[in-house]
Amino acid sequence: MKQIFGYLEQSIQSLVEKSIYLVPGQSARQLTIAIIHSLRDIVIDTAIHEKDIPNVYTIRVNPADYSKLTRETQWVDSLKSILLDSLAEANLKLPGPLSIEITPDEDIPPQKYRINSFAVQSTLEQTAALKIPDLGQNTKKQPSIIRYFLLQDQNVFALDRGIFQIGRRRDNHLVIEHPSVSRNHAQIRLINDNYVIFDLNSTSGTYLNGIKIHEAVLNPGDVITLAGFSIIFIKEGEDNQNLQEQTSRISRSNNKS
Repeated sequence: MKQIFGYLEQSIQSLVEKSIYLVPGQSARQLTIAIIHSLRDIVIDTAIHEKDIPNVYTIRVNPADYSKLTRETQWVDSLKSILLDSLAEANLKLPGPLSIEITPDEDIPPQKYRINSFAVQSTLEQTAALKIPDLGQNTKKQPSIIRYFLLQDQNVFALDRGIFQIGRRRDNHLVIEHPSVSRNHAQIRLINDNYVIFDLNSTSGTYLNGIKIHEAVLNPGDVITLAGFSIIFIKEGEDNQNLQEQTSRISRSNNKS
């Protein structure tokens, strides 16, 4: 095992020396190196303690840093290859496809970052190449289609990026302050232009239309329930005619609580 970690360390050092120079700006390069070392430490720590090695990493950075770190993403692809090769040499497997996603977050100070890592087993992603698009750039998705969550307090939560964290912790994208909601309860990911919900081994479980699920594709009108908190998935545009029915469904759900 130590030999494998030595190989991982050498490969990462080579990555830092050969690829990081492509990231514009000295401060952005230093931030990139710090992120790479943190990801390395997460992998090594979980392997040493014989835990499931995370395969989903969400790196949240300040928007100003985001524009620099994502201008040249060769280092991300190289890092993925290094991690996969190192784990293969050690006969270690990830629970699902490896995903490293960088997202902008105004709550993160400049030159700082926050990493959320999860071991997520996905049968859907085993048969589809995962690509989380940068929704700030041109994509094939029709701009007339709008997708969002309608919360049980009638507030709207826009689905405007490729990955979302839901839970009780304050650093989640959608924070639900309820003691029965896990700190990191569920994750929403955009896969092949469909939003997919994953339960992150929560204590109380994740329910879709009353059925407990581990992962599921979201369809317009679906009601997600986390510890009694209801969320309805709405897709306006091609499914606009269902909006009235969807709103009625979540209203009925509220009356039951």
